[in-house]
Amino acid sequence: MENTTDNMPQFTAEDFIKSSKPYDWIVETADGNEFVQLQLVEQMSHVATELKVKKFKTMWESYIKAKNGQTLSWGNTMKFSGTAIELPTGEWIANDTGVFRIGSRGREDACPHPIFILSRYTNVDTESESLEIVYGRNGHDYKTKIVPRITLASQSKITKLAEYGVGVTSENAKNLVKYLSDFESINYDFIANQRSCDHLGWVGRGSDKFAPYIKDLTFEGEDSFRHLFRAVSPTGQYDTWLDLIRDYRKNGSLTVRILMAASFASALLKPLGALPFFVHLWGDSETGKSVALIAAVSVWADPTMGHYCYTFNSTGVGNERYASCLNSLPLCIDELQILNKKSDFDELIYTLCEGIGRVRGKVDGGIQKTLTWKNCILTTGEKPIVSAFSGGGAVNRVIEIECNSGKFFKNPREFCRIIQSHYGHAGKAFIERLTSDNNIAEARGLYERYIREIEKSSNATDKQTASAAAILTADELAEKWIFKDGIRITVDDIKPLLRTKEQMDVNRRAYEYLREEIIVNGAMFENKAPERWGIVKNGYIYILRNKFNAILQDGGFNPQSVLSWMARYQKLAKTDGKRHDVKVQIGNTRSRAICLYEDDGDYSDEDLNDEDLPFNV
Repeated sequence: MENTTDNMPQFTAEDFIKSSKPYDWIVETADGNEFVQLQLVEQMSHVATELKVKKFKTMWESYIKAKNGQTLSWGNTMKFSGTAIELPTGEWIANDTGVFRIGSRGREDACPHPIFILSRYTNVDTESESLEIVYGRNGHDYKTKIVPRITLASQSKITKLAEYGVGVTSENAKNLVKYLSDFESINYDFIANQRSCDHLGWVGRGSDKFAPYIKDLTFEGEDSFRHLFRAVSPTGQYDTWLDLIRDYRKNGSLTVRILMAASFASALLKPLGALPFFVHLWGDSETGKSVALIAAVSVWADPTMGHYCYTFNSTGVGNERYASCLNSLPLCIDELQILNKKSDFDELIYTLCEGIGRVRGKVDGGIQKTLTWKNCILTTGEKPIVSAFSGGGAVNRVIEIECNSGKFFKNPREFCRIIQSHYGHAGKAFIERLTSDNNIAEARGLYERYIREIEKSSNATDKQTASAAAILTADELAEKWIFKDGIRITVDDIKPLLRTKEQMDVNRRAYEYLREEIIVNGAMFENKAPERWGIVKNGYIYILRNKFNAILQDGGFNPQSVLSWMARYQKLAKTDGKRHDVKVQIGNTRSRAICLYEDDGDYSDEDLNDEDLPFNV
């Protein structure tokens, strides 16, 4: 037989994916000779590769199967009203009545309405793939949905699309999986391939990609958070925003500057290796706390309430998802006073400052993806969110600023009017500078320098020091790259806001709380008290052990931990051997009581540490 390659027609890529011409030619030329047919298939495979046609062998096998069963019409093309897209569908007939094929047993339905694949997305973090499907009825009102590839590849999982309006049931699920798989294979080179992410902030494995400031990046996260991705974009005039903020930095409040610096600092936490923290403004209404928060949001996004910033009314799971979606951008919550219980504040602080969500199971088995984030949480309210009752871990993660010394803004309405039309430029410019010219290394150097300066001049805790250093670093870089006005926050400016190690000691705060309760309820230690708490005599306070426990538990403290601390720091006037309580006569009864000094002034624990103690308990 002569060399058939010399006689092979000049096929095009369109011939391979929109017609059966190359496949018909092989069959006709081989004329029943199986060996020649195999040779021709191999030769045609090389031609397909040169034309960048993928999966030729797969399409050849489908052609032979269909030809034997007479079910394939290689001329089929999707004909959906309301869209100009026309792509081949292989053996599937796709029109406004739905998608189906004619098999050996008659009509086999895949979907009762138009549906096709528009784009392919590769997640920049996980490299997992998703597909964007387009679907609708009656040739209009098309919807789009980005779906994980694994969902479209599984007969059991694809039925979940029914909740979004796709006409899929357990009856046609198998055919729909097959149709979508065939559609992608036939049109692989014509389906747009894009990068995607499911959160804002730092993405990918390096430290140079920050969403949404990446070209051709698409958001594929939860639909309820799609508005966040749209909100974070430069709008209006950069110079208008810059002139307004520069003027305010020159004549306005230090508090607002700190809050804006914390907004910039949010993007630094991951490259600095710092932990999430709160900056909370609290005080009377009409001071301008909400407007200050709007200014902080405008660095990155649309500051209109509800577009990015929100008023707190969410569940714990909702807060985790919100924080995870923002990821590296500041989480901003206005009017936090909707929470009334201090324990709720503590739980909120612990949850958001951990930077990782709870492990949760899936309804159908397995574990959900664990949510993570690393950002600053900027909040406002009428009350502090930490108190004497708060756990040390909660207090340690919050920088609180009282706002009761007048209004922050002379004309808040005009300020808001301008800033709600011009926003989002500074954040993008900040990231562009941060990710160029080794500036991340500069930021790390500044951060370490500020940590050393704060440690030398204050007795703040490590976490408070790290939070303050992140704010100072961000402020210096923003001044250098954005504002260029010579106005910077100093260590002395921020030191008064930091909690010292003594203030953070939860047992010390519990002891002070106990002393205050004893003073306020002094009548309860008298003979005629309606509820006897104990007795005061000879310069000592004896408080009944059960009342001691109850007072501390009501305040949210651990009585045993507090008692051990009191013994170590010589706050117990008397003990009974290894016991911390003693027996005392109260009325006609001898009871166990905790014995304190009536006058604690001579037993201050200031400047006292564990090494100075005469005994350990």
